[in-house]
Parts: sequence; structure tokens; C-alpha cells
Amino acid sequence: MNKKGQILLTVILVILIFSIIGVSLIHLSRMESIRIRKEIYYLKALNLAEAGIERALWKLEKFEGAPEEYTDERNLGDGGYSVSVEKAPEVGEDWYRIVSTGKVNRIQKGVKLEVKIERGGKWPPAFEDYGIFWANPSGYQGSLRFRNAVLIKGDAFAYGNIKFENAADLQDGKFYATGSVTGIDESEIGEPSEPLPERVNLDTSYYEDLISQAEESGQGSLTFHNQSYSLNGQTLFVNGNIILKGTSIIQGPGKIVATGEIQVNNLSSITGGVDLISGKKIIFKNSTFFSGDGNFIFAREGIEISNTAAVYRKIALLTPGIFKMQNATFVEGAIWADRVYLRNTAYIKGSLYGNSFEYNQIKNAVLIEHSPSSLLDNLPPGLEGGEEMKNKIVEIIPINEGCLGNCSFCLTKFARGYLKSYKPE
Repeated sequence: MNKKGQILLTVILVILIFSIIGVSLIHLSRMESIRIRKEIYYLKALNLAEAGIERALWKLEKFEGAPEEYTDERNLGDGGYSVSVEKAPEVGEDWYRIVSTGKVNRIQKGVKLEVKIERGGKWPPAFEDYGIFWANPSGYQGSLRFRNAVLIKGDAFAYGNIKFENAADLQDGKFYATGSVTGIDESEIGEPSEPLPERVNLDTSYYEDLISQAEESGQGSLTFHNQSYSLNGQTLFVNGNIILKGTSIIQGPGKIVATGEIQVNNLSSITGGVDLISGKKIIFKNSTFFSGDGNFIFAREGIEISNTAAVYRKIALLTPGIFKMQNATFVEGAIWADRVYLRNTAYIKGSLYGNSFEYNQIKNAVLIEHSPSSLLDNLPPGLEGGEEMKNKIVEIIPINEGCLGNCSFCLTKFARGYLKSYKPE
């Protein structure tokens, strides 16, 4: 009887010990799971805080009229961030203090940044000082003619001869030309001063590099029909054409790079801060619109805007081909083109630079209004003094990859290996 009792007691003790060990293991596993979850929340909170910093920097750099001090709070996914911006005069002129706090569940992470906000270089005089600039690098000896109620508002410049005909007029400025100016009042004709304003060249290498990337790694042609697409800050590379039809919408921010044409048709739109680069043409027609702020549009062969289409809010339109605009259309920003075709109630608010003009004329109720405030805050890539439009303060640079830890249920070490650092160069 005693032996049976001892055996039973031993079994109970063994069961108790294993139970304790099992409960301990379950508890450890649960604690490890909680720790991993907290680390994930901490990482998400940090990323959200950095997102708040990035948005504040973007707002300060992009928007000249943005408030110098403000607070902002946004919800993103399962968390959010709150950010405050204030001037930091004790640090220096044009310095700002940005404090951002990311929140996920009850976890918070804060980031503070003191930074000097520097805007891009000043636009060349060809854009800053004139509503229209005829560069005429070929030395054409004839006249550029403004016909049929064309109106130029603000100063203008031409390397050549100018004629105003059939109720065409100049207002609120003077026309400066190296040749003759006829058809307007003598008080509206200015005498060019030395040195003459320099011509502006367009270096297309930045855009050509992006087009090459699209050719090498881009997906095939895309057609959107009554669809919405969000870039989410990414660059969409397409080796082919992009066509928007119906009421399609592409929402930025981001970039679209295509080796073929980019066509925006029939009430479609592109909004939210998108840069467009095409290896062929970019076409806006039939009540479409492009809305951005500080963005650029580049097309190797040409840009066409027709039939009540609109491109506005500080846009740079650049083409070594032909810029065509006609039939109740509107552009706000800066235009650089090798050749220009303007007809039929086209309205440009900003500045137009053209090497030559098709048929050497602009006609039929075209309005060109000089507006320096409609120019981008930063010069677009390729223009004199321009640089790639990116954040000049923050850049993400990977310095290592892999993992040092041995967390339970974690596959990072198996997937990416042991921690290794990149060489400084």
C-alpha cells in the first residue's frame, strides 16, 4: 500500500512539475509576444512621427504662403501623429523647430527637428521679368505677329521684330525687343538695356535618365477607364503609353514616367502633386485638368492642351518639342518650349519662353499675363540653376541590413541574415 502511495505521489509531483514548466513556457511565450507587439507599435509610432516631420517640411518648402507656426493632427491606419511647427529665432533667421509625435494604441514616439528652410534659386530674368520671351536662336529676320485680339499683360521681350495686328494689344507693361515693335503705342515700347537678358537652355538629361529607367524596368501600357489610382508617393514607371478615359483620376503625390504618350481625356484628371515625364507626348484635352503645386511636366516630343483643358497651380511645362495650346484652355505656371503654337482663347498666367513660334504668329484672343507669383518656388530640373526637386534636408540611406536578436517566432534572421554593415563609400 505504501509503494502504491509513493508511486501516486511521484506521478502527481511529475505532473505538477510539467504543469509548472508548461505554464511558465506559455507565460514566457505570451510575454515575448507582448514584447514583439510593443516593438512593432514603437516602430509604427516612430514611422508616423517621421511622417509628420516630412509633411511639415514639405508644407514649409512648397507653400510660400504657409503659416510659419501651426499645429496639425492626422490619423493614418491604426495610428496617427500630431505635429507642431514654430519659428526658432534663437537658432537663426529662417530656422524652424518641428516636433512630431507618433501614436499607435498607447505607444508614443517623438521626433524633434530644428531646420533652416531654403527655397530654390531665383528664376532667370527671362521668366522672372517677362510674361513672354522670344529667344529666336536661329536669328529669324521676319516678325513675330500678334493677331486678332491677342492681349499681353506685363513686360515682354523678343530677340527680333514684333508686330501687333487686328486689335492685338499690350497692357500694364512694355515690350522690349532687339528689332522693331509696331502696332502699339510708342509709350508701350521699351528700350532694351545692356546686358540683354540671357537665353535659357533646357538640359534634358535628368528626364532622359528616368525615361531610360522606365524602358528597362517599367510595366506595360496602362489604360484607365472611369478608374481611380493613387501613387502614394511612389514613381510609376511604364514602358509604353498611359491613357486616362472617362472620369478617371490619378492622385498624388508621386511621379509618372512613361516611354510613350501620356493622354488625359474626357473629364479625367491628375491631382495631388504629380510630376509627369514622357518619352513622347503629353496630351490634355476635352475638359480634363491637371492640378498640382510646384510640379513639372516634361515631354520629349511635345505637350498639347486643347478643348477647355486646364493645367494649373505653379506648374512647369518643359519640352524640347512643340507646345500647343488652343480652344479655351488655361495654364498657370512657367512654360519652356522649343516651338510654340497658341490659338483661340488660350490663357497663360505666369511666363512663356519659346525659341520659335509656329507660323511666326499668335492669334485669336490669346491672353498671356505675366505673374511671377505663379512660378514654382523651386526651379525644375534642367533649367539654368535648377536642381532635382527633392527634400534637401532629409534623405533615407540604408547603412546595414540583417538582425542581431534571437526573438521567438521571428524569421528576419533567416530571411536577411546576420547583421552586416555597408562600407562607408
